[in-house]
Amino acid sequence: LWMEYGLYDKVTRNRMNAQTAKQILHYLPGMWKITRDIYTQIDASSYHSNGYGTFTESEDELNVLFYSEKVIALNNGLASSIGTKKYKYKYDITTHSISKYFTDDRLFYQLNILEHKASGEHLCAQDLYIANYIFEDDQFRLTYLATGPLKHYEIVTQYSKIES
Repeated sequence: LWMEYGLYDKVTRNRMNAQTAKQILHYLPGMWKITRDIYTQIDASSYHSNGYGTFTESEDELNVLFYSEKVIALNNGLASSIGTKKYKYKYDITTHSISKYFTDDRLFYQLNILEHKASGEHLCAQDLYIANYIFEDDQFRLTYLATGPLKHYEIVTQYSKIES
């Protein structure tokens, strides 16, 4: 179930240079504009939301980023609800890998990075979540495919770096 997507090199910290997990960790800090679309296969509906996300370096833990976001779901162009998410990304210096954790420190998935490609998988009961990352210059896309007995949807989130 490993899907492959390319990562593109750049030289500066604010641009992608993601041949390694450590380089990805240095690329992410800062504020990002979010555009998210959710496509469900079960009832053929779709949803759209906009917002902002921030990757912040931990002051207490080395090689740890905290992620938080706030998005506004749109229904017929009007704001219908507000959503928030928080995660923790940890770089492991012994395995040279990045893992994504829920806020209670449960593992969500470890990123598989090979020659500019990144993905991760998470099994939750009977539901499988497959994450794929595509990094390009000052933006990246995170796509989740969620499948299970009662769900089949895709979440596509586009992140655009906000220059500070």
